[in-house]
Order: sequence, then C-alpha cells, then structure tokens
Amino acid sequence: QTERLCSAPLLSMILHLCIGDTWNTITNTEKRLGVSAIGCVVVWISVWNAIIRYYKVIPLAGKILAPSGVWISIATVLTYSIWRINTPVQPLWPVKGDGKSASFKWSNLGQLQPTSIAGKASTE
Repeated sequence: QTERLCSAPLLSMILHLCIGDTWNTITNTEKRLGVSAIGCVVVWISVWNAIIRYYKVIPLAGKILAPSGVWISIATVLTYSIWRINTPVQPLWPVKGDGKSASFKWSNLGQLQPTSIAGKASTE
C-alpha cells in the first residue's frame, strides 16, 4: 500500500487538507462561529482518520502526524468555547442572506484575450 500514489492514507490526508481549508474559509473569512464549531469537529474526524490510516501502513508516519491530532482536539474545544461565549450565539448552520458569505469573483476572466502562439491578439 506504500507503493501506490492513489493509496487510502494519501487520499485521507488530501481529504483532510481540503476539509481544513474549507474550515479556514468559514472561520476566518466568513466569521461564522457556529458553522465553524461544527466544521472543526469534521476537521477533527478527518485528521484522526488520516493518522490512523498512516499508522496502519507505517506506524512512525502515524506517530509523526499525532501531534496534529492533539492540536486539532484542543482547537475543537477552543472553537466550541468561543462560539458559546460570543453573544448572540450564531446558528450551527449557514443562514441564507446573513451577509457573511465570502464573495466569489472571477477577477481575471474579463481580461482574457484570445492570442496566437506568438502572443499577439488574433484578428479572427
């Protein structure tokens, strides 16, 4: 299982990183404390899943990842505590129209111009 690029441990780590990045957006960009509290639990599950999968293949790899699991366990408790002490308590799910959604923009899409291989604008 260590010789394949598409192995369960590697895919579980990729999934964990994707979930963690989504959690960062929810927490730091959108400032949704309630959703962040639930999201942190999902991050916690994903990191321990990755640690266990790595440990089953190469125990040292799992042990190296274990401090991340401990830190995310602490962060989960802190995130929940921050959500509870900040009033008014925000909902645990996103609410449409609350004005906290991150804006998504295609900033460079309008600047794209068809070009030839030489880099000059095409005249077609």
